[in-house]
Amino acid sequence: MFQDVPENMLVNDFLSRIPEMERSSFQSVLQGRGKVDGAILSCLSLYNVRKVPSGQQLETTILDIARCEFLVKPQAIMRAFKSGMFDCKPEPWSTVRQDELVNLYDILNVEPDKVSEMVVPSEFDQSLNQAKDRVFNFLIRFLKSCTKEMAIAFLRYCTGSNVMVVPRIEVSFVDVSGLARRPVAHTCTARLDLSTSYESYASFCREFSKILTNEDAFRFNAM
Repeated sequence: MFQDVPENMLVNDFLSRIPEMERSSFQSVLQGRGKVDGAILSCLSLYNVRKVPSGQQLETTILDIARCEFLVKPQAIMRAFKSGMFDCKPEPWSTVRQDELVNLYDILNVEPDKVSEMVVPSEFDQSLNQAKDRVFNFLIRFLKSCTKEMAIAFLRYCTGSNVMVVPRIEVSFVDVSGLARRPVAHTCTARLDLSTSYESYASFCREFSKILTNEDAFRFNAM
C-alpha cells in the first residue's frame, strides 16, 4: 500500500498542513534557494525529529514524517474502514480510481479563496442595501486575506466542520450594535448572522479575528 502513494503527494500533503510561514521556509530549501532555519527546526521538533537535516536531506526527512503521520499511524483505522467498505453490495469502492479519491480530498480541502466563494447572502437578503453591502464586502475581503488556518476556523465556526462539507454558507443581517454586536453562527443550517453596524473594515476584522481565535466561541449551545 505504501508504495502506491507517490512521494510528491506525500511531500505536498505535509506542506499543506503546516503554517504558511513554515511552509515558505520548507519550499525555499526544497527549491535550493534557502537554508534550514529556526522555523523549519521548530516545525520538525513537533514530529520528534532530533537530528538537524541538511538542505539535501530535508525532502527525505519530510517523506519519513509524512509516511509516519499519513500512512503508519492511521493503519488501524484504515483497516477498520476497509473491513466494512467491501462488505457493501454492490461494492461502491471496487471501481473508484486513485485520481477520484484525490479529487474528493481536493474538494474537501480548505483554501481562503474557496471559502470566500461559498459565502452568499441569504434568500431574505438578496437585495442588499448600503449597510448590508458594506458588511458583506468586509466579510469577503476578510476571508480572501486570511490565512488557511483562519479560513478553517471560520468554516468550523459556521458549519462545525474543518472541511468543506456544505455547498454554501448563507449570511443574514441583523440590526445589533454596541456590546451585543457579534457574529452568530448556526452550524446546523450553515448560516451566519452579521450586524450591519460595522462602519470600518478594521473594526470588523478585529472583532471577527477575536472570535475565531477564542476557543470559547466554539462551544456549542442551543436555545
